[in-house]
Amino acid sequence: NGRLNLQGASGKNSSIGCTSTDGSQVNFAGGIADHCTLYGVNCLEGSSLNCSSANLTFAGQYGIRASNCDKVSAYLADTSDCAVAGVWAEQASTVAIKNGKADRSATGIRADGASSVDFEGGSAINCASRAIQDLAASKVNAINCTLSGAGVNGILANIGSDIAANGANCRMGAVDAPTDIAIGNGSRISAATAIGGKSVAVNTLTRDGFITF
Repeated sequence: NGRLNLQGASGKNSSIGCTSTDGSQVNFAGGIADHCTLYGVNCLEGSSLNCSSANLTFAGQYGIRASNCDKVSAYLADTSDCAVAGVWAEQASTVAIKNGKADRSATGIRADGASSVDFEGGSAINCASRAIQDLAASKVNAINCTLSGAGVNGILANIGSDIAANGANCRMGAVDAPTDIAIGNGSRISAATAIGGKSVAVNTLTRDGFITF
């Protein structure tokens, strides 16, 4: 519990590049934590962490892991090429990674358990699974994101979740497919001017939720 300034520091090739826990405040802005075997950065238990413009690529699991934390500020951070997800926010955590990257990570952005991720203007292209996976009453801001080339879904909102994807490119392949922009179990996606097919008829309330367009 305290404050620590690690601006520009390096934790590369560690198991975890930088951790903030137990109500601490850590500044890792501009830090280097690539090729970590677990996480680039790890924020836990009511803590906050600033990793804006950090290199968090090629993590063995997650570039950013946020669990039951106050806030991770990650403007322009790069979480590309991570084995499980570029960003994982769970247990009511908040991650702000506006204009960041999660290209080629297995899943680009994953929000779970009433968490919130602001990824506006970000890029998560060519993800093996999903560019964005939003679960369990979580919210993701994906306005004007580039989310093309995913393997399973461009974006998925499931279990009462909410994605704002206005202006985002969610197309998985060369043509629209119903897996590009998908919902399930009472979720909502705002997709005005978004590129990609839809899993349900737009502007129509369904059991899976609704997609506005």
